[in-house]
Amino acid sequence: MLTFGFMRSALLRPLLVSIAALAAAVTLAACSDEPVLAGPAPAPVALPASCEDPAAAITLRTTQGQPDWLLFARQSGGGDIQFNQRSIRRCGDNEAEITLRVRYAQPQLYSATEGNFETTVRYHVEHIRYRYRCSGEEFTVLDRSIINENGDTVATIPGRADLWRPLREGSPATLIKPTACNGR
Repeated sequence: MLTFGFMRSALLRPLLVSIAALAAAVTLAACSDEPVLAGPAPAPVALPASCEDPAAAITLRTTQGQPDWLLFARQSGGGDIQFNQRSIRRCGDNEAEITLRVRYAQPQLYSATEGNFETTVRYHVEHIRYRYRCSGEEFTVLDRSIINENGDTVATIPGRADLWRPLREGSPATLIKPTACNGR
């Protein structure tokens, strides 16, 4: 074993062991994900009554400095699903909203009729805005937007905010819920 002359001193060895232990404790504390709080825990913050309230917007700590749209899942037939980190809002009776962007590998068709005219649009991108009851297993689709190749919204299809649906295992709506409700 390699030892230095000062390590042989019985007086310095306890001091060096104490310094090493302190350095290890400080290093472990700095690496922890959990905040260290002194005193009592802060009171819970009341959620705004409406998700339209600017105070309902939240910022995810781990995605600051990244683009608005973040990859969330890949589809089996190609394409992907992203979420807009700046669209997350928490409000009401423990509810949350989030917007997904679905990019399809194959063109999709959207048909609309206005008067005597029928229009069909091919698109590869749509935005879907969900609202969740975070304490339960329900969601609703607030609206869908059809996006053309130039990035313009060509149609907005309103959802039914009063029609709550059960979450289905494995669906994108189910998989993104923890991000919307808990920021994970």
